[in-house]
Amino acid sequence: MAAALTHTPVEDIPTIVSDLHQSFHGQKSQSIKFRIQQLRQLYFFVHENHEAIVKALKADLAKPEFETYLTEIGFVEEDVLGAIAGLESGRWQKDKKVPGIKLAMKAAAPWIKKTPMGVVLIIGAWNYPLQLVLCPFVGALAAGNCVVLKPSELSPHTAQLLAELFPKYMDQSCYRIVNGAIPETTKLLDENWDKIMYTGNSKVARIIAAAAAKNLTPTILELGGKNPTIVTNTANIPLAATRIAWGKFMNCGQTCLAPDYVLAESKQVEDELVAEFRKSLEKFYGEDDKIAEIENYGRIVNDVHCKRIAKALQESKGTIAFGGHVKIEERFIAPTIVTGVTHDDTLMSDEIFGPVLPIVTVNSVDEAVQFVNKYTDTPLALYIFSDDKKEVDKVLSQTRSGGVTVNDTIQHAAITNVPFGGVGESGMGAYRGQTSFDAFSHDRVIAKTPGWMEKIMAVRYPPYLPWKFKAIAAMAPKAWFKPGDTVRKRGKVSKWVLFAAIGLIAVWVGRIRGVAA
Repeated sequence: MAAALTHTPVEDIPTIVSDLHQSFHGQKSQSIKFRIQQLRQLYFFVHENHEAIVKALKADLAKPEFETYLTEIGFVEEDVLGAIAGLESGRWQKDKKVPGIKLAMKAAAPWIKKTPMGVVLIIGAWNYPLQLVLCPFVGALAAGNCVVLKPSELSPHTAQLLAELFPKYMDQSCYRIVNGAIPETTKLLDENWDKIMYTGNSKVARIIAAAAAKNLTPTILELGGKNPTIVTNTANIPLAATRIAWGKFMNCGQTCLAPDYVLAESKQVEDELVAEFRKSLEKFYGEDDKIAEIENYGRIVNDVHCKRIAKALQESKGTIAFGGHVKIEERFIAPTIVTGVTHDDTLMSDEIFGPVLPIVTVNSVDEAVQFVNKYTDTPLALYIFSDDKKEVDKVLSQTRSGGVTVNDTIQHAAITNVPFGGVGESGMGAYRGQTSFDAFSHDRVIAKTPGWMEKIMAVRYPPYLPWKFKAIAAMAPKAWFKPGDTVRKRGKVSKWVLFAAIGLIAVWVGRIRGVAA
């Protein structure tokens, strides 16, 4: 495993992309059998290189082996197995009938066929450098696309490992790795893509969206945000502290879904949380002044990010209640709890993306909701700890976020077969499970008009005579409500009634036509 990242020559990128377009138009990537075979190869790639992946992530992020398996290796393997099962069963690619078709078009029996988008670019992130490039790839591959993967250069050991091992398992005429930094990414964005997916920060996302817009290329943008965690007076505080601490400090706080700050409903809740955080963190990692010595805690990805987090912590007006130890030369920042934080604190200006958790005290759930909506309106995730259903319902109905977990953290995004994505500033689009397949597929509508419908369909042809207008009006759908009616559910109509209605319309059109003649 090489320590330095070998960049793909910029001049090779147009040829790589052109070759993938040729492969796609040759339909090599589109057969279900080929997709399943390649998904199996992807599974073997991850499964057979467990030790090498652990070493790479240890070198990049000091990620513990347990976290590597839980959030990277096992995560990808589960996605791959789910995709194979979805294709083998036919559920994912199955044609879908279109409901609610108007009477005159029922016989056309339109359906939706899932077709691949074409050639896709997936740009991964450094914080989960295996998962965040391979999980989207699973969906793109399963949908029948050809794909370029661009791992993050900020996790160079993992990116290099991907480049070295990927060609040994995957068909290079359909799937390629491009490594590099800004020049290589810029060149990639100059190419013509059928879809682009990016995981990372909103600043780069805007650059990618602007580049994609030049070619009207659709995008999936998985970003982040300051994920609020509301802890109410009714919450189980010891449980809340344990679960918040796990979600926050896993991967040294470098998780887009991590709780970014806590809104404690009262000073009492804040005090109890601090006491319980201390217990949980000492149980997880030991005494706070000795955490730097253990193997069970990661590191910040590089000096730049380490200095950024340390600066925000140093300039905070809050009080460090736990942790606060920083060793820039080791890229180490201890799990840190900060109390007495207000909305204008340095720790509240941007997503922290590190192991520092500020606590803001509010006076009610209503105030917590107002705080979220005013300062961090569309986070990727929102967490609420409460044993009161009305409180939970209030937060759910009056806030926005990509996803929510109640009385825990991260879990809504850990479920393989549900959509994962942001809203507003935290991104657009979603993936995971069948949603990934759908995200990288085009819904192609197909209709067949039988010849026997010509008597009905002939009314559309010129000349536009009065009787034709009457016939068209007769076939148009009619409102089932009147002004002032109360809202009610609409009953279902039997398919035999629909067929009978079509027949009657055909006869009626024929009679009108005869009279008009």
